Amino acid sequence: MNGTQSLTDEALDAVSLERNRQEKLKRAGKFNWSCADSSTTISDFSSVAAIGHAGRLAVLAEEFGEVARHVAETLISSSRYDQRELKKELIQVAAVAVAWIEAIDAELELLEPETQKEERAALSRGIAAAASESTK
Repeated sequence: MNGTQSLTDEALDAVSLERNRQEKLKRAGKFNWSCADSSTTISDFSSVAAIGHAGRLAVLAEEFGEVARHVAETLISSSRYDQRELKKELIQVAAVAVAWIEAIDAELELLEPETQKEERAALSRGIAAAASESTK
């Protein structure tokens, strides 16, 4: 850890770097989709449906499984313990979770403008009705 950055900042930086690496691998064709993909990034809605929360959960479970495997191997033989490898796997778990959050946020952004429009219209109707009542 350097003097200006906390352990949390360093961990979050590592997660951010891993997220960027995941997207580079997708662009290079290693993956057809990432957990960050949503209807805002995929034009084929059947692909979005195929990914869904279940697909994202499967990816997250696979990454978590790598952590579990590493810990189990350590229990079997302490000579297999590699703290750096465990850290790498935990960073991947966090990065997949962040990607999933990104997809949810992208979907929410699609919904929020419409909701805001409806709220503004309702407010306008209320103001117009109040104005109409005050002129009677």
